[in-house]
Amino acid sequence: MEAGADGFMSEAKRIVGQAWLAVPRSVLLCCLWLATWRIYNIWCDRLRNPRRLPFPPGPKGYPIVGNALDVPAESWLKFTEWAVYGDVVGLSMMGERAVVLNTWGSISALLNKRGAIYSSRKPRLLFSKYGGWDFSLTFLPHGENFLLQRRFYHQIIGSTAVKSFHEIILKNARTLALQISQTPLQFQYLTRLSAINLNIALIFCILNRGSSSIIADTVAMIYGFEVNLENAEWVKRLDFCLDSLEALSKVPHATDFFPILANLPAWVWGNKLNHLLDKLKASTNKLGQEPYNLVKDQVFSGTAPHCLVADLIESNRTSGGDVKHEREIMAVAAVSMIAGVDTTVSAIDTFILAMMLYPEAQKKAQEELDAVLTDIRLPTFEDRESTPYLSAVLKETLRWKPVAPLTIPHSVIQDDEYNGMFIPKDTRIFANIWNMVYNSDDYPEPFEFIPERFLDPSSKAPQLRKDILDPEELLFGFGRRVCPGRAFATASLWINMATLLAIFEISLPVDPEGNPIKPDLDYRIDGIAYHPKPYKCHIKPRLQGVSRLSALREALSQ
Repeated sequence: MEAGADGFMSEAKRIVGQAWLAVPRSVLLCCLWLATWRIYNIWCDRLRNPRRLPFPPGPKGYPIVGNALDVPAESWLKFTEWAVYGDVVGLSMMGERAVVLNTWGSISALLNKRGAIYSSRKPRLLFSKYGGWDFSLTFLPHGENFLLQRRFYHQIIGSTAVKSFHEIILKNARTLALQISQTPLQFQYLTRLSAINLNIALIFCILNRGSSSIIADTVAMIYGFEVNLENAEWVKRLDFCLDSLEALSKVPHATDFFPILANLPAWVWGNKLNHLLDKLKASTNKLGQEPYNLVKDQVFSGTAPHCLVADLIESNRTSGGDVKHEREIMAVAAVSMIAGVDTTVSAIDTFILAMMLYPEAQKKAQEELDAVLTDIRLPTFEDRESTPYLSAVLKETLRWKPVAPLTIPHSVIQDDEYNGMFIPKDTRIFANIWNMVYNSDDYPEPFEFIPERFLDPSSKAPQLRKDILDPEELLFGFGRRVCPGRAFATASLWINMATLLAIFEISLPVDPEGNPIKPDLDYRIDGIAYHPKPYKCHIKPRLQGVSRLSALREALSQ
């Protein structure tokens, strides 16, 4: 029996040995590298953490890879499940540390109050090095370039600067309303086109002032020939950049965990990915350079109207006729256009969806507007203070279906301690917006659309509450990463909502038998924002809207 057992063991060892030899040497080296990397990180943590404070608690991971295999594409849902471990959840991703902040208290304490050390960002090397996005404020680490671009943003679209663009924002909102009245079934396409129009007009001085289609001859101005808007090269580039960023963001890349791999040539990652990255780099460069050069020529010839890029060129002109920081100006313009389009479209689509599903909220907002407006007057920015219920609708729209359920992770630049926990330098910090907007302690019945939650119940006249967590504090970033376009975004959303509600009645479509058709409430990341799936909606002018449409046509024809 012993001989038999020994023979069996020998055979087993031989089979295992053959299997081991069959494993590619590269895989074995990779596993050895990962194990060494993990041991090195543990050793460094112990040296930097002499008090032996624990890393934040979190789910148990697998050897070497940690929690990386447990995180799906819609990671905010899994992070919300893991909130059972506490306000601050610790994770390990292929040897890298990550922390998820699930409450406003932890976010405020770390990202806001300690923003000096929590406002950096680890670059996504797949984007920055291979894809040409090393210019983007979104992915820049904290440093001189980051601070310069941030100053430019605040200069051109900060809360004080945005008022100078009210006229363009107002005209764009009215143009959208007119176009929806003509082709209501295309409201989602028109909403997206409107957002593109507005960003192009504000950033690159391109505005066809006398037309119901703001950019109908913009492409001819840029490229020297006329094309349909759907086929315009710059629109294609914008779409391609958004689609590429979405695709590249869905799956972590090896360079995210092992930055040294970014020294390898791009072809190592495969021909398809290499081609995509090359095309992304070329499209992004053209998206920034071509309109910039057009505006620069206008500035130097004295024909440029007021816009973001023209303002930056003027403020950075030298006595010798050069422009300082041209690359940074192009970066600010390109990122503003890409980010502004997707998030605006998401919010307006969600607003229309909410008005269709919650007609009582729509009715209250319209009654408030009608009390402020005359029969033919259209909303203006001067009406904003007089419409607190509509402001509550705006806040609830941002909360109900957040455009960004999870922040792009921050990075801490030095070791830190929080509530008896140790957070090592270079830890990625995620703010889980999803968990906060659906927190029933802050927002009772969180999955319902209830604008009244933001109104003071003790006040006779509608008045916004100050004792509730404002979704705007959650949706526009934290600390030194706060979105500088917040005032611009909320101004644009408010005037679009006010104009649409002043003119239209928004309701559920019906089938041939007259039964209402309820939309699918599934959302997905499309581009860089969280969008509803395409849905149908019935939009028609209200009784008061007919006369307001006439006034709108007259205003746009002037």
